[in-house]
Formats: sequence, C-alpha cells, structure tokens
Amino acid sequence: MNAKSRAWMIPILLLTAGSFCLPQTFTVTQGSNQFTVNPFILGSASFDLFESVADPKTLSLRASRISSPYDESAGLLHDGNLYFFKIERRGKDIASFYDYNTVFGSSANTGLEISEETHVFLCIEEKTGGLYLVVIHDVPNDADGGIASWSFAGLPPTTTLAVEDDPQGFGDDYVLDAPNGTLQISWAWLPCCTDGVAIGGLEGTEFTIEITPSFGIGWGGQILTMAFLGGTPQSPDRFPMERDTPFTITAKPPVEVRRQLVTLFVTKNRSADTVTFSWR
Repeated sequence: MNAKSRAWMIPILLLTAGSFCLPQTFTVTQGSNQFTVNPFILGSASFDLFESVADPKTLSLRASRISSPYDESAGLLHDGNLYFFKIERRGKDIASFYDYNTVFGSSANTGLEISEETHVFLCIEEKTGGLYLVVIHDVPNDADGGIASWSFAGLPPTTTLAVEDDPQGFGDDYVLDAPNGTLQISWAWLPCCTDGVAIGGLEGTEFTIEITPSFGIGWGGQILTMAFLGGTPQSPDRFPMERDTPFTITAKPPVEVRRQLVTLFVTKNRSADTVTFSWR
C-alpha cells in the first residue's frame, strides 16, 4: 500500500454451507407441463456508500460498526466529507403487499391484477422468511364479476390464512383443516372487486400441495385465463395454465448454509479518488 492509500478492516458475515436455511425452490406441475418458479421476495436490501454533511455524532451512531483511524467519527474521511456504510431494508409483509380493502374496496392492490384472469404465485417476506401461496381473481372495477371454488390438499399442519379476500361471512367461505392438510374455498365477487387468499405457514418444510381449481359464471362474468407468476412483482414471469385443471406445487428441500465471519477491506486512494472493496 502506498502512502496515498489507506485501508480499514471490517468484520462481516458470509453465509456458506452449514446450519442456516435458505428458501426452498418450487416446481409446479399441471398435466404434462412442469416448470420451476422463484417466489416473489417482499422487499429489497441495499448495501451502499453514502455521503453526508450532517452532525458527525449522528453519523457515528448510524455507522457504529465502521471506524476510521483517520477521523474521530465512524466512517471514511474522503476529501473532507464523511462517508459511511448503511444497510437499508425496505421490506413488506404479506398483508401490506396484498393491500386488501385500502385503495379499492374489498379488493387486492398488488398491481398484478388482470381483468378476467386468475394469478397464482408464491411470496417470501424478507424480514421474517414467511412463505405464502397467493391466489388473486380478476381486477377491481371491470365489467363483471365471477365465482370460483378451489380445494387444496397436502398443506403442512402449520398452514394459516394470512389474508382473506373477502373475510369469512362476506360472500366467501373458507374451511381449513390444518391438521389434515386440507382447505376448501368458495369465492363470489362483484364487478367492483377481486377475490383471493394468501395462505401462510408454508416456510421451512417440504410439501406437495395438490390444488383443484373450479370456475363458474356469476355476477355477469367469469374467469377466462389462469397463470402462475414468478420472478419479481415489478416484472413477473408469466406461466400460462389450464383454467380448470388440477395442479401441484412441490417444495424442494431447503438449502442448508452456515454463518462464517470474514473480513472486508476498504481501501481509499486519495490521489485516484476511489474506494476499493475486497475481502477474505
């Protein structure tokens, strides 16, 4: 290292093979069609270098894990400005993602809704690791409504109903027998609204959920198409499905990892005006 470069060592955690569980991977099978889907992750994380001219004491609290021997405050001194690391987590839970009965009465508000189409997808909460199977019928305020009746088998005994669209007694009916792994749902919705459900308690276990969808004509219309979604909510992958044909969702075994402490090196080269990251 030359006289114009300085380095700091920061301990961080690295996940490698061992005892911590990463999310499952999932296979959807319908007849002779089979595809692998990635669940939506509710939220995002970023690891960035920020500049601030705020009170150094405030910065010290916000960057308490990073110390520089060349400045009294925590962070990196860069040409008179204090830089610091900050990990941001902007996560959503399943209820806020589904956003039932807020923007649209008795309806979902995920931005994924399509008129006369049913969507099925998986969601993982970034903060909690909770896994959910979500079904949404139709879009708010189109020309007609519809009816549907679905049965589920093979659910784990930890299964819960995290979101009901609409709640029990408001035109829809839910019969969950978690110990025996079954669920029966009947939906009926008006042109104003959607219908659907978010089924929770699926994380950390292997399963094969067998789903039998059935649709009918009601309230002036019906569901015409069905699709499984994967990828990201902002740009989802769409896998067309046969509307009234049973399908299964299989959770493969979780990947085991372990936490290992490593050292991150941060090097500031004043002459080149760069910050370099490396680790071992």
